[in-house]
This record gives sequence, C-alpha cells and structure tokens, in this order.
Amino acid sequence: MHRPGSDADELDRQRKASRVKRWTDRDTGLKHTLISLDPLRDASLWNVIDTHLARLRQDPTNDGRSFDELKVEAVIAAVQPGNSTPRIPGVVVHVDAASLCHGRHDTTLCETIDGEPLPVSTVQRLCCEALLQAVVVNPDGTVDQLCRELRTANRQQRRMLAAMYPTCAHPHCQVGFSQCRIHHIEWFTNGGKTVLANLLPLCETHHHLVHEGGWNLTIDEHRHVTWLKPDGTIWHTDTGPPRTHRDPPPDRARGRPPDADHHERDPDGRLHLVH
Repeated sequence: MHRPGSDADELDRQRKASRVKRWTDRDTGLKHTLISLDPLRDASLWNVIDTHLARLRQDPTNDGRSFDELKVEAVIAAVQPGNSTPRIPGVVVHVDAASLCHGRHDTTLCETIDGEPLPVSTVQRLCCEALLQAVVVNPDGTVDQLCRELRTANRQQRRMLAAMYPTCAHPHCQVGFSQCRIHHIEWFTNGGKTVLANLLPLCETHHHLVHEGGWNLTIDEHRHVTWLKPDGTIWHTDTGPPRTHRDPPPDRARGRPPDADHHERDPDGRLHLVH
C-alpha cells in the first residue's frame, strides 16, 4: 500500500502496534484499561473527550468534584452510545502551506495540535473532506489573522455524484457511496477546484491507495477515469460512471446473486459454486 520509504510508513507501523489492554488490580480491585494509539487516532479520541470534559466543567452541579473525577466521566461519556456532542473535527492538524501543496521539505510543519508529527501524505488525504482554515503567521512567529474557512464538496455535488456512483469509483470495489470520501482528482492542495468534473467518490482503502500509495487518477469530459500505477503505467480506464456499467445488485429476495445456482467442476472433478 505504501511507497517504500514514504513518511506514512511510521504512522502505519504505529497503527499496527496500537493495542487495548484490560486487567484488574488484585490489591485495589480497580479495573485498568490501557489504550495505546497512533498519534492520529489518539488526537481524534481526545478531541471528543476534551469536548465532554469542557461541558462537565461548565456545569455548576459539578462544582466541588475533582478534575480527575470529571475526566473519568468525560471518557465514559465519549464511548457511551447516544451521547450527543457538538460537531467537531476528528482531529486538528497544523501543516504549512508548502508541505500541504508540494510535499515534505526541510522545514516541514505537519503535526497534531499537541505537536505529534504526522505524515504529510496522510494529511493531504484527510484534506479531501475537512475544514481548512488558513492561519497567517508573522515573521516573529505570532499570529493575528485567520483567513476564511474553505469547505470541500457541498450537498448538491454529493447528490449528483451519488446518482452516478452507487459505490466507490474503483472498478472492482463494492463499498457504498455513503461510506466513501469525495476525492479531488486534481488535488485541492495543488489548486484543484471543488467542481463536479474534478470530484470522485473513493472508499477509505482506495483513497489511501491514491494518497499514501502513490497511484494517480485522470478524468476526461465523459468521466472516463484512468488509474495510473505509481510508476506511471496505465492500470485501467473505465467507460464512464458505473451506474449503467456494473453488474446488477444481488437478488435481494433470495439473499444471493441471480446466478448462485450455477456450478462448475474443477479439473479433478470436484463440484463448486460459481458466484
């Protein structure tokens, strides 16, 4: 999935090493839960917890309760279903414009709000569906100006894309549109516009393949999408939006594909079902 030596390799290693452990202290009877996370998911989790914590601290009925007690309550609230929280981003990232547009350089800044480093390629992928707010940093390092927030695909554009793409635009992927990210074919960070002709739904796996994996996409006026491998060779060119080109959905009445009763025999004579 990754280009060898890319800056996403370390984050990928951290994600694979993430763990959740639970045990009981025999002396106190207290239950211990240890969650070891990569910086990106840790920042996302604590963004939710901190939101609950701020709400609890503002509640006058909690006066007199210790900070540690409120923090525990915030953790429980964050994981309990049904608890509503203000709409907040999954993670806040600080990245300099040059890195976001052109990739890592000698003085790259790309980190969580707490200063944990993040791969530039991963942040570029996250920017496909994120709130981007430019912060003007003065030569002395101080900040006194925020630019307007920039959004990506709007509701109308998503509806039009959904009419053309019931699933991820990858030719062999069946992940539904509602679970896809809206990808800028010419990356937003490279000047790509948020217009329908430049947008394509990709599932998390294939979105990852394009950004961290080094694959590229092109699209023409008929929405023929060409997939290019990291070495620049053409892997596939489709014939337009898949709504009228893909196989019909499974026979839902029977809960299986229409041809589910078709069988073939292997060379050794064994009978097997063909899906």
